[in-house]
Amino acid sequence: MKIASELKPGDKAIYKSGSKVMEAIVVAKPIDDQVRPKFLIGRVDLDNGDYLVGGANVYDSVEECKQDIIKSLKQSLEDAKMNRDFHAARVTMIEKELDKLTK
Repeated sequence: MKIASELKPGDKAIYKSGSKVMEAIVVAKPIDDQVRPKFLIGRVDLDNGDYLVGGANVYDSVEECKQDIIKSLKQSLEDAKMNRDFHAARVTMIEKELDKLTK
């Protein structure tokens, strides 16, 4: 894995976009006239119209990118389950307190 700012025009970029593995070729300038933001850490333009911030992760293989996405999704699932359990306990506590005050 490397960072996007290390890529040169013509290099292949394998990156993640949400939960998808994306592949594109780095180009010297955007392929259209749409306004794109400028970042202090730079921007790498791609032949599919996307761009990567200079510090974005770029993977050596599709499989490496896929494994990183899987790892990220598993962590998000754990966090969501933890939040669900916390809020379920909180609902129970609030219901008990409300019950005490209304009786």
